[in-house]
Parts: sequence; structure tokens; C-alpha cells
Amino acid sequence: MISLNEPYIVSDFSGGMIDKMAVAESLLPKNCSIRAVNCVFDRPRGAIAGRLGSTVVGDLIGSQVRGLFNFRDSGAGTNHRLLVTNNIGTTSYLDGAAFTSTLTGDTVALKTRFVSFLDTVVRMNGTDQEQSWTGAGAWVNTGGNLDVGNWPNGSKFAVVFNSRIYTAGDSNNPDRLSYCSIPSSGAISWTSGNGSLDINPNDGDSGLTALGTNGTVLLVFKRNSIYRWDGASTFANKIISIGTSSHESVASHDSGWMYFFGVGKNSVGAYRTSGGYPQKISLPIERWFEAISPSNYDNVAGFCDDDHYYLSVGSVTIDGQTYTNTWFVYTISSQIWHIEDRADRFNFFATYRDTNDNLTTVGGDTDGNVQTINSGTTDNGTPISTECELSPIYITTRARTKTFGQITIYASEFQGLQFALKTDNKDYQVLGEINRTEKHFDGISHKGLFRGKRFYPKIIATNSSTAWLFEGLEFNEIQDEGYKQ
Repeated sequence: MISLNEPYIVSDFSGGMIDKMAVAESLLPKNCSIRAVNCVFDRPRGAIAGRLGSTVVGDLIGSQVRGLFNFRDSGAGTNHRLLVTNNIGTTSYLDGAAFTSTLTGDTVALKTRFVSFLDTVVRMNGTDQEQSWTGAGAWVNTGGNLDVGNWPNGSKFAVVFNSRIYTAGDSNNPDRLSYCSIPSSGAISWTSGNGSLDINPNDGDSGLTALGTNGTVLLVFKRNSIYRWDGASTFANKIISIGTSSHESVASHDSGWMYFFGVGKNSVGAYRTSGGYPQKISLPIERWFEAISPSNYDNVAGFCDDDHYYLSVGSVTIDGQTYTNTWFVYTISSQIWHIEDRADRFNFFATYRDTNDNLTTVGGDTDGNVQTINSGTTDNGTPISTECELSPIYITTRARTKTFGQITIYASEFQGLQFALKTDNKDYQVLGEINRTEKHFDGISHKGLFRGKRFYPKIIATNSSTAWLFEGLEFNEIQDEGYKQ
């Protein structure tokens, strides 16, 4: 038996989450976690912290959110409107602390999307006549500076690209991409100077499903393919046979687009492209993507902030444990993942600039709330529960048997935080609560709990106050017993 004089310290967690089925245990980086739910690795980078929550904006809109958009005009701001559509076809705008109805009578239970151009917003749902609004007065279904009466029928989504509006989604012309004229005297036309092109029609790929642009090219998605168009060529160029089923999953970032692709096990995942051949970025948590129900593929929704791609995917079950309102979160700068399990299901997101000019992201949930994302310490009043299983620790080598007498935990904030440990294939044992910045768990070897070859630390918490911050741990009083069974 050999006594190790130096402690074994683990204080770098910058590797994020790598699922245990993605990489062999012997190859797992020491700075990763094998399961990380409701914790983040970049606040500050290298430590582990509890995630932020969400807070309600305004009041209930009566039923499930079916559309969400922040309309901004170029004037003094009196017509800036946060718009939300509910499940019974009513669109409202945030007026102080409450939502006020502004458009009623739309067909119920339809996804509703918006696009704004020339200080006007247009509502589309693929069924009802498109209507436009300037942020004041009544919505109109004819005329206006966006020529809404001649808008391509059945449009489901649209983007602005090269000073034109592009629309798609008409079930009668599923492969058609339509565009308006260049503005003239502050207005566009859908009957003069306009045009359209059909993107590889009759290819059996179910028509166009999403549009995206970063200002230089237009990305046109089908379920199983992506096309790129520069606005001038006579046809769009196919990039790859990997598209998306969900327009809401396509999110733009300074570094490119992120989107969800799902056609079945071993193909499901998240991709990133700057306009060329996309890169699959979801391999570290591939098993989690494969756990998404195919019935949720069309409703996967995402957004980007300055350094993350958030993807709301619905319910997933991993190792017998079900996470009901699951998000997969990718940190773009460090290329790492973590999982979030929210109290509410979000299917729509929008960037929102509030009355104080703060730029945030809001989400619309299935209960009829609009909530500011990553705000507050609870999920709209529900405490946030966390689990984080760290990469296995061998101390010397995997084959040698070790014991230790003390573990010290480092934490700057520790509200509700507990520490657990398991040895080899045994169950986790909770050592106790972390209630100070350097918490010692003594006499461990005398309890007969922790003698083995591999050690698996875990932190757990249920917290509704300031997010906890875990900074590391060290093993002390280590005994190496050599090669024993």
C-alpha cells in the first residue's frame, strides 16, 4: 500500500457535457461531465453554475402561444410592439403590463409567423388572408406599403433579403419561393417587379420548410436538403441532403446558422453552416437527440444569443429518466453542450427589446405565457433542480485500487447544493450538503463507502435563490493498494 502525499485536484470543467455513450470512458476528457442538466459551464468559464430561470412578461393570453414577434418601426418607438398569437387565433400586443387584442378571427391552432419591412408587419399562417399593420390603427388585408392584398396566398414564413421580401410555404405550390419588387416610393409590389422560382420541384421532399438569411445569401430548406440562392441566379444551388422539418429551429448567429435535422435514429442532430457544407455539432450528446420523439420534429424551436444556440425539443427519456421540457444548449465559442429541463414547454422565441432598451429573448409557452428567458432564479416560480455527473476519476490508473479519507469541495455560492459520489458500478452515496466555500467531508475511508478503482462525483441541487457556483474538489489521504480485485 502506498500513501500519496499530494491531493488529487479537479478544478477544470470547461469541457461541458459529453454523453457516456458518445465516447469510451477511457477516452473521456477529465474536464467534462457525462450528464449536465440545468447547469452551465461558462459563467465563469471552467466552473459549473446553476442556470438562470424565466419570468413572465405581461399577463396570460388565454391559451397556448402559436406565434411571437417583436415588431420595431424606425420612428420614435411609439409603434414598437411585442406581438403574440394564441391558440384561438387572436393576436395581441404588449401594452404596459398586459396584452391587448389587436387582430381576431384567425383560424384556430395555426402556427403564426411575422415579417416586418418598411415600418410594417405582416401576419402569416398559411390559411387566412395575410394582413399587415403599422403598429397603430387597424390591420388591413389589402393595399398598404407591403401590397398585402396581392401577397402570395398560403405563405407560412418569410424573410427580408437584398431589399425584397421572400415567402414560402404555400401548400398548393410547396416548392415555390416568391419575392416582391424592390421598394419604390416607400412601397413594394407583388404584381410588378416581383418573381418566383421553384426549388427542385416534385423531388418527393415535401416542399419548402424554412428560410434563413445572413444578408449575403438566402438559405432555403426542405426536410432533406438545403439550397443556397444569391438572389440573381436562375436557380438555387443544392448544398447537402440535410435539411430541417422546423422553420422555428433555424437560428442565425454571427458565425452562421444553426438548425435541427431529424429523420430517424442515427440521423437526428444539430447542424451549423455559414452558407456552405454544414457541420454536425451534436455528436457529444447524440443519444439525447435520438431520444426526441419523431412527433416533436416539426415543433422543435431554437434561438441564438451572443454565444449559445438553444433548442427546445419536448420530452426525452434517457436511462429510464424522463425530462419533460428539454432544451439542448450549445456554447458556440467553446463548442460544448449542456441539457436544460424547463418547467414550461416553449415552441416560439423572439428577440425582444424592452421599454428600457434592454435586448433579451422571450419565449411563448403552451400555457399562454410569454416569458423572458435566462431571467430570475426560478422557472416562473418553480425551483430549478440540477444534476451534474462529472467525468470518472482514476487518481492513479484505472486498474489500481484506491481509498481516501477526505474530500474537499470548493464553491463560491452553494444554495441547495449537495455532493454525491459512487465507486465503480455501485450506487451514488450522498455525502451531504455543501454549506461553505470549502466544505470538508472527513472520515470517508472509515465508513467503508469509497474503496475502488473509479470514482464518479456528482452534484445535485434544488434551488430558487441565487445560482450556485461549484469550482472544484480535491481528494486527500489517498491510499493506493495496487492491483487488487
